[in-house]
Amino acid sequence: MKKCVNGQIIDMTPDEVTAYQEAAITAQQQIPTAGFGDKLRVYIESIPTVHIPTVPPKIGFKWKLIHRGIAGFSWELVPDPDAVGTVAKPFEWFAGIRVAVGYHYTNGVDIALAVADGIPATFEDERFLVKL
Repeated sequence: MKKCVNGQIIDMTPDEVTAYQEAAITAQQQIPTAGFGDKLRVYIESIPTVHIPTVPPKIGFKWKLIHRGIAGFSWELVPDPDAVGTVAKPFEWFAGIRVAVGYHYTNGVDIALAVADGIPATFEDERFLVKL
């Protein structure tokens, strides 16, 4: 190995080479290495993620976090099999119940869609419920 002393390049002695290498090894051992947990945390934080939606989901759907490759994670509306108020699982209607726009109701025989908020007098009240 060579070294530069006062602008002159000279060969290092074997003792100087050994001392230089030992100093380099000691310096490398003093650098703390990140553990697996730290590496995993940094990796996860580097994946782009969109904030949780503040808009309520559509009736019969729910927000789900989905991975989209390089784009990272995004929130998407997916069908909710447990949702109530849909055609598959309508609310039970009875006299005096308040209906909400967009939800489905049943009287045990027919299914109706609420087209206005309010309390219909009967299940046949077309101002609030439209039979499907």
